[in-house]
Amino acid sequence: MFLTLEQDNAERTSSSVVLINILKPLDPDRWPYPLTNESFATRNMKFLDLVVKCLIKLTKVIQSTIYDVDLDRILQLILQRIHMYL
Repeated sequence: MFLTLEQDNAERTSSSVVLINILKPLDPDRWPYPLTNESFATRNMKFLDLVVKCLIKLTKVIQSTIYDVDLDRILQLILQRIHMYL
């Protein structure tokens, strides 16, 4: 939706950093329950699926944008995230 439309025109490094930063389960205190009968787990799964799809889209075009992306910054953030979950 918004993420997929915006990343087409956004700077690739910033897009990657934002997507990696939000790639974690939703906090139920910050995300009120939807008005529908959809469970929070289902909503969380849909959100994470959308974030992953956006990241996949960015990685598919990385070959053509490799010189426009700050790979050091992105890799450092990925390593920090992995370290958090170990």
